[in-house]
Amino acid sequence: MAVQIRSVRQSKRFQAMKLLRYHRDRSVDMHINVTALVDMMTVLVIFLLMQFNVSGQILFISKDLRVPKAVHVLEIAKGPLIALTRAGDLYFEGQLTKTKLTAPTAANRWEIAELADALRASHMSDVVNVQIDQNVDYSLIKRVLHTCESAGYRRIHLSVGDGRQDRKI
Repeated sequence: MAVQIRSVRQSKRFQAMKLLRYHRDRSVDMHINVTALVDMMTVLVIFLLMQFNVSGQILFISKDLRVPKAVHVLEIAKGPLIALTRAGDLYFEGQLTKTKLTAPTAANRWEIAELADALRASHMSDVVNVQIDQNVDYSLIKRVLHTCESAGYRRIHLSVGDGRQDRKI
């Protein structure tokens, strides 16, 4: 069926507004080419779908942080993020909390005061996500985990890399 152009506009109010100038040889109806509009909307929808993250990835691993890889992994839960680098720098939610973290001795305690204060202030859930470089000394890891537990976080999730792609079948 072909498109038919009406000779008279249905709305008299539209004609009264005089948005369009009347000419004897021109119609009052406006013809809009919607092809470009549909094309643009399609591009926008495809772009937004590509940017939408279905898995809800929460963690962003820094390029200088090399986390260990694991084959059997679970999805992480939403919670505060703690990162410990090879140099001993401790980050809480992306902000540098403590530099040059050292192993506990008789002079210092197991608990890291700066991290404990930040964890208690942001107590949003009972889960905390920890990213630790694979070359960090175990005593530093133990200090971080002890601090998380003493601040009230009982569920500590260690973030690891996806080792399933490296596995040979």
